[in-house]
Amino acid sequence: MDVRLSPEQVALRDAAVALVDRLGPRAVGELSEPERVAKLDAAVAATGWRELRVDDDGAPLASAVEVALVAEQLARGLAETTFLGPTLATELRRLAGLPPGD
Repeated sequence: MDVRLSPEQVALRDAAVALVDRLGPRAVGELSEPERVAKLDAAVAATGWRELRVDDDGAPLASAVEVALVAEQLARGLAETTFLGPTLATELRRLAGLPPGD
């Protein structure tokens, strides 16, 4: 079995790395900068990463591997934005047959 990342997965990981490098904190003192945190949160929302496990037809857009790649890079850069909670909530709604929430 080939366990190497696909080109799409590498691109997703690289996009997450670039976002964290651009908008993540570089020092502890930056953890409380509301403007930077808001930009980071807006950027993560705009990417659609929180909705990787749901589509309009109810099928997942991506596997758990892609979600893990994004989560790993957000954690690596200490990016203080919500990701796992909303992603898991979206997945649970999909599995329960409910429409996506806000």
